[in-house]
Amino acid sequence: MLPDTEHFMTYEGSTTHPGCWETTVWIILNKPIYITKHEVRNRW
Repeated sequence: MLPDTEHFMTYEGSTTHPGCWETTVWIILNKPIYITKHEVRNRW
């Protein structure tokens, strides 16, 4: 799902739901990725 780019940053943080486990690596892109509802249904 991620584009072929070097323009991003990462940081280690926690999940956003109760439990808030600090085991998440967030990937922040410099531009948004647009996906369709169909792509969301097929991936998740």
